[in-house]
Parts: sequence; structure tokens; C-alpha cells
Amino acid sequence: MSIEINLVEDWVAIVLREVEHLKKQGFIFNTFKQWKLLREEELKARLKDSTGATYDNTVRSLRTAQLKEDYQEYLLFTYMNLRHRLIECRPRKIHLSNSFICPDEHACGFRILKNKILSGENLFPFLSRRIFRPHKHDGLLYDWGIHHLHLGTERDKKYRHLNQGTKEILYVFFKEDEAYFLCIDDHGRWADEAILKIIHDDFPELLEPFKMKGIKGPESNWPPAERGALRKSGITSFVMFDDVVYMSPGLGVVTSGDSFKALMNMDATFYLYKRANEHIKNNVEQYIDQLPEKQKVDMAGLHLKMTTLHSGLIAASDSTKGVDVLLYVNQETTTFTDMSILTRS
Repeated sequence: MSIEINLVEDWVAIVLREVEHLKKQGFIFNTFKQWKLLREEELKARLKDSTGATYDNTVRSLRTAQLKEDYQEYLLFTYMNLRHRLIECRPRKIHLSNSFICPDEHACGFRILKNKILSGENLFPFLSRRIFRPHKHDGLLYDWGIHHLHLGTERDKKYRHLNQGTKEILYVFFKEDEAYFLCIDDHGRWADEAILKIIHDDFPELLEPFKMKGIKGPESNWPPAERGALRKSGITSFVMFDDVVYMSPGLGVVTSGDSFKALMNMDATFYLYKRANEHIKNNVEQYIDQLPEKQKVDMAGLHLKMTTLHSGLIAASDSTKGVDVLLYVNQETTTFTDMSILTRS
């Protein structure tokens, strides 16, 4: 049986369409021209610092086709960075740190936000304005896994999908079904270890998987300004409290300063669809044979395409033949649990 299917290619096409949709919603992605200029500046700096090769000769050797391919990869990675910064809508139990206090001026905004977290509503309106610039970095989240949410109660005049920003913000650590409120404090404490130490002191179980056993830490932690500079340089640093050394709870940054977790998620997505591709090819015939005779169709030249993204489900269709293939995925283990064939004959 001849089956044509390329789920990786389909996923890329879907994400690129989603990027175009996001642009219409006000999200800003670098154009090819902007990205190319930034890449050229990066090459200049690298060549100057290392090989001494001339910039002109190196850049001229880069083919336009390769640049286009690299730009597409940039869009995919930037999209995955954006996805990492968003908070899944699901009800969560809330835990308050021992020192947690809500200032009176934020009581209304805090109550609204708290209720939305408890009920699992959309938290997008409480995010930073920088969310509309997916190429911008969130070092606090990437390094320590901590989100910051604004407490405004009115819509922002410029960003209609967001509430107004506040000078004081909620620092919060999210798990699948729980939210840990660390503190409401000044905006901008992105590299201040005191924020992470609240987790160490009050919720140590959250940091247990990140303990670096047998590792002797530095005499002192990096000052916030220096830690922030390290992140911008693509360097993830350890942190130590009470002689306990921790690796990055957010998994840290890559050399570009982007999220390492987002890179892992992108690689895992590619691998998932490659495996799904082979699974469908190897198993679709036996599922078709199990269909009632009146539901069977001519499967010669079957051309399956994935058209939408689903959580826990990979759906591919051949609209011409009226065939839908549904592959069910365990989201925790990424194993395939079942497959079904639907025909529209």
C-alpha cells in the first residue's frame, strides 16, 4: 500500500500559518530582512573574536536558500519560546509563601487574578507587554521557572488583550495543578536570588529535583546584575542556598539567550512526529482491514496531511478519499496508545 505522509513538514506549515495569524493579532516577529541583519552582526562579532576570517567572504558564502531555511527555523524556535511563556488554562490549587502579603492598593487586582487561577481561566491578560515580542527573552522564567504577572484591573490602552501593567507584580511558580505565590514586589527583580530563595525556604520540595549533589558551590552567588549579564550571554549559572547547590529550575538558556526548555520542546516535537509518521505507515493497513466492508475505500495512493494541532491527538486526513487517521498520544510518556480509522464513504 502506497502511503504519502510527512507530519514534520505538516507541523512546520501549521506553525508558520499560526505565526502569520499571531502577527495580525499584534505579535511582532522579526522579518527576514531584520533577522538577516542581526545574523550578519552576530557573524561579524564571532569572526572578529575567533578566526580572524573576513566577514565579507564568509557572508557571501551563505546561500540565500540556506538563509531562508535558517529563518524558518528561527520562526519555529521563536514560536516555541512564546508557547513556553504562556500559561496553560487549568484549575490550580494556590499556595502562599510564609511571608506573602498583598498590598492594599493591589487587593482588587490580586483577588481577580487569584480567582482566575483557581478556576483555570485564561491568564494571558496578566502577562507582560513583552509577550507581544516573542523574540524578547524572559530570563526569570527561562532560568528559574518563575512567572511574573501584573495586577492591573483595567484594559491596557495600547495592548487591548492585556490589563494595565503595575509597578509591583506577582512572582509565581506554576506546576501542572498548583500555583505557588512567592511575593508581590517591585517589577524588575528578574535575577534577584531572593525571589528563588523563597522557594528554597518555603517550598523546598519544588527544588529537590534540581539539587546538585556532591557539588561544592561558590563562596557567594552572582549579584543580580552579573547574573543578568550571564543570561544575556547565553550562560546559565548555578545558585546556592545554605550550602545546597541547585541547577536551573527553569533549565536555563541557550547561547542565544533563548529558553533551553523551548529548544527541548521543539526537538521533542520533531521526534514525536517522525515516530508518528512511521507508526502510521507501519500500522494503518491492519486498521483498514478491520473496517466493515461498506466503510472500506481504495487506499492506493493515500495522501495524509495533518491540518490542525491537537493536545494528545495526531489527526491526519486525505480529503479526496475521505479518510481520517487518528493517533492517540499519552502526553506524559509520548507513547502511542491507540489508532483509529474513519472513512466518509
